[in-house]
Amino acid sequence: MATMLDQVRETGRPLVLTARGRSAAVVVGIETYEALLDELELLRDVRKGEKQIDAGKGISQGKAKAALKKRLRRALNK
Repeated sequence: MATMLDQVRETGRPLVLTARGRSAAVVVGIETYEALLDELELLRDVRKGEKQIDAGKGISQGKAKAALKKRLRRALNK
């Protein structure tokens, strides 16, 4: 097992584990795993936003920009 983990760490490539000749699991480095989770979260947010826009719940760029500036100012003043 340690050799397989070393291989994943050294190459940065995923390792596919098989059971009875079929893919059963994938081992990836922690950095890769965390990056995949971050990307998945971003894609889910984009999909959620698209659904909100389709439902007529979108706001203009100007309103969004103003809201973000307001939140940023509050966060920086804490």
